[in-house]
Amino acid sequence: MSLEVEISARSDASGRTASVVRLVGVLDSRTAADAQRALAILAESAPPAVVFDLARLTFLDSSGITVLLASRIAFRRKGGTVYLTNLSRQVRRVLDVVQALPGVRIFESMEAFDAYLAQVQGERPDEGE
Repeated sequence: MSLEVEISARSDASGRTASVVRLVGVLDSRTAADAQRALAILAESAPPAVVFDLARLTFLDSSGITVLLASRIAFRRKGGTVYLTNLSRQVRRVLDVVQALPGVRIFESMEAFDAYLAQVQGERPDEGE
C-alpha cells in the first residue's frame, strides 16, 4: 500500500490559519521516510497550528507513530501546536493502546476543531459570513 501526504492551509473566521495534513493510505515502515520528509519541509515554515486529518489513514504501525511523534516535536520546537482530527476507529485504538501522543488534542471532525478554536478565542462568528 502507499501513502499520500496532502498539505493545505485553512483559516477560521477570525483569520487564524492552520496547516492541514491529510494522510491517505498506510503509514508504516515502507512509507514513513517519505512522510517524514514532507512533514520536515512543512515544519521549516513554522506553522502556528498543524491539524492532522486522519480520516483516510487506513493503517498505522510503530514507524508511523514515530513519524507523528517526531513531527510533533519539530512543530513544537518552531512554536506550533499539533491537533488530530477524524481518527478512524482502528487508528484511534492504536494510539490509545500505545498512549503515543499524550497531551495532543484529538477532535472528531474539522467542525469540532473549528468550534474549539472559536471557544478558545471567546468569540463566535456571525451566521452568514
